Amino acid sequence: RGLRDGGERVAGALSAAELLEEEVRALSAAKRRKNKGGKPAAAAAASGSGGGDEEWRAILGDFLSDLLEAGATSLPARLLELQSTTEGAAPSDSIDRMTGMPDAEPAFRISSTNRTSTLLCGTIHAALRFREDRSDDLYDVAVRARVPASAPWTSDADLLTALTRQLEFIGEGGADEGAGDTAAASWVRTLASALLSGHLDLPALERNESLYDAAKKLAIPLIRQMCSSNGEEGDELALRLSVEHGYFEGVVQICRDNSTPGAKADRRNAAAGGVCGDGRGREEDDESNPFDLARILAMVCAADSASDNDPLEALKTTMDYETDLSFPQFVLKWHADRGMHGTVLDLGRQCPPDVLASYLEEDPRVESYRWIQDVRTGRNDAAAEKLLRLANGGANGKGMELGPAASSNGNKRSLDDRKVALNLGKLSDSLSKKTRTDEGGAGSRRKKALDDGLLLVQVQETVRSATGGTADPADVDEPLNAFQLVRLAVESVPEGGQIDDEDVRDARVNCLLAGLAAAETLDDRNSRGELAATVWEAAVRDDAERWAELGGISSGNDGTLAVGDMTAEERRAMTGGTVFGLLAGRYEEGRRREIGKGGGSTVTAAANAAAKVGGVGFVGNSYVRNRVVESLMEGSSSSEGGGDNGRGLAEALALAAAEA
Repeated sequence: RGLRDGGERVAGALSAAELLEEEVRALSAAKRRKNKGGKPAAAAAASGSGGGDEEWRAILGDFLSDLLEAGATSLPARLLELQSTTEGAAPSDSIDRMTGMPDAEPAFRISSTNRTSTLLCGTIHAALRFREDRSDDLYDVAVRARVPASAPWTSDADLLTALTRQLEFIGEGGADEGAGDTAAASWVRTLASALLSGHLDLPALERNESLYDAAKKLAIPLIRQMCSSNGEEGDELALRLSVEHGYFEGVVQICRDNSTPGAKADRRNAAAGGVCGDGRGREEDDESNPFDLARILAMVCAADSASDNDPLEALKTTMDYETDLSFPQFVLKWHADRGMHGTVLDLGRQCPPDVLASYLEEDPRVESYRWIQDVRTGRNDAAAEKLLRLANGGANGKGMELGPAASSNGNKRSLDDRKVALNLGKLSDSLSKKTRTDEGGAGSRRKKALDDGLLLVQVQETVRSATGGTADPADVDEPLNAFQLVRLAVESVPEGGQIDDEDVRDARVNCLLAGLAAAETLDDRNSRGELAATVWEAAVRDDAERWAELGGISSGNDGTLAVGDMTAEERRAMTGGTVFGLLAGRYEEGRRREIGKGGGSTVTAAANAAAKVGGVGFVGNSYVRNRVVESLMEGSSSSEGGGDNGRGLAEALALAAAEA
């Protein structure tokens, strides 16, 4: 290998000498033309042979002299010296009159860059051609063999520095003039490939991974920029080098850019027209499409391990320099970073199940999608648990977000999303064996939580429908808990606003009935009773004047209560038409029905749900009744001039309850 390196250096040095000899002849010819009044200096500069001829002659002479004196082994150092000198050189006759300092004219800088690029590329081509032609037969060394303990001369630090600087200067626009697109693309292709291979060929312990990563970030984008319409298509070459050198960012970005129909044509101009080298438009599902990221990912995740001849070896064995992630993990994170969560799940199917599952658990941004992987793998109980958590405000309080719709106040509209999450959770729960065999355990508790959640959604939909848009949009569009829903139901004002109107009264009763349904979902008996009492008290206050007419209650000799000359039938007729009476009637009717029967509307379902178990009713419920009466009495004592009216309401309500 050392002998081959020596031969390569000699081949490269001879090529450099030949190129420099041609340069000297060209400079001499240009000088003669100039002396004879030939083409102007500007035209000469544009052709790559003008401006600073004397300086070039001196620079090239020094290069050859140093190379001959030090020998071919000094070739990398001499190339770096030449590159540094020409990059900063300026014509001796180009002086800024104000400062007295050399003024590096753009034409000369570009001319020197073009000449240096030609020299570097010619030297590298000659050396690599020697390696290709002579390795096997002359040195008995495989062309691409890597020796762990040593690196080829093309990995010399001076040469890598020269290549890096030259690419940087080209990328900054140093080759925009003075060379055609074909020449510039050829330079970039050669210099970039040599730079990356030089880093790769270094032994792992000697390789500077930071410099290697920087080289990838410099070379790959420059290839895409300047080689897109010359020879080997730029993106294909950039992808091949990204795969070979384990540049994950390049692989994913290039594949993504080429996955959109027409994207390639847009970047390559109308001349290329999106036509591949075989003359066909390449479709995304074409097996010959090199930009199919899903296929690349599937091959990387295949069971067989990487080998020396595996073109995907770097993607299988290396970790990303910045994130320290494997290629499959990097692909998932890359798409999650851009909000492409559906693509994360699609590409995740190409990964081993544990890779996707692990990533979904570790990245909080995809919490809303973890349940999908559980369903795919048959873990329905886990899916149900995750969906319940999302419905209750998981995912950092965002809950499940299925669409971009926003409510009128600009907040995320998520009531419908919660409904979807709960229904999906209920479906997953029904498929879970644990739920069917876990009486009284976690499965049963989850089932109740899902049912209660769906009931609260029905309650909120009932109030939203009954209010007809008069409620605060934030109250009816955002998911609310039982306490919030009871407050909303009590404070709701049905569309129309006049409680004496039959339709308005009916809508008001539906809202309050929905409030009772919300209270029924609470497990704590006292909390449930307190909320129910709030609803019943609101129903009484809706008809305060009518209830006041039942005041003046007295006790007869037989201990019965009496209200003036009013008969029991008259009192029932009067109270039956109140919001309280209608609410009590519908509640008792609902108690006699099974949930879901009796009309099938949202309102009916909420009514049946509220009344099925009991515990929030008024009649026969001493806790709720006493709380309502106490609240009415307290309200009367705290209000000026309203004591008799409040007391009358309480006494009349007590009478109605006793007679009921």
